[in-house]
Amino acid sequence: MPTATSIVDAIGDIERWFRTLPAFDSPPVYGKGTVVGSFGPTILAEGDATLHTARALVDRGIPWDHLHLELALTKWLWASPHAASLLPPRRIDLAVISPAALMAAHLPDTIGQLVFDAFLEFKYGSGFWQHGVSFGYPKKIIHDVEGDVEKLVRCLEAGICRSAHVVCFEQVDHGFDAEFMARSQAQHSGLRVHLVRAWNPS
Repeated sequence: MPTATSIVDAIGDIERWFRTLPAFDSPPVYGKGTVVGSFGPTILAEGDATLHTARALVDRGIPWDHLHLELALTKWLWASPHAASLLPPRRIDLAVISPAALMAAHLPDTIGQLVFDAFLEFKYGSGFWQHGVSFGYPKKIIHDVEGDVEKLVRCLEAGICRSAHVVCFEQVDHGFDAEFMARSQAQHSGLRVHLVRAWNPS
């Protein structure tokens, strides 16, 4: 079973790697800033952040077959009277559980047999808004991360994961205040928030 420590270590690895990525000489801009491209060629979207974090988890000893992308919180996994049956139909960006644990659970679970090792949610805060139309950024990324925190706190309270991690890749500073992580993590002892930054904030 992966430990929360191995996941935290993997995210530390990915932050060090993130700071080494190549950047385009100038951001690709189209239509007077209505469309702005990515900072560089390695991470083009949120899914790339998820993919590369999965790679780091494997490097830290979590087998590939324990990782599941876009896990749907559906009725075939948990059914009434389990608390998870009351959760809205959402998806988890990356879930961690062994095949043996899935095989051992009687599905749909109604009594609390099925517990994932970890849920991870990702956001990608690029710097596109600095070069064109902002579309509500940078404040929007903070709101979106707060939404992921709320979602994972509900999963923890329902008892369907042992640990939960919100991971925000920040290409540029989006204005998270100094207490954001501590304030978010205070909502549940199983929650960690990670701001993976392309710069050193200190």
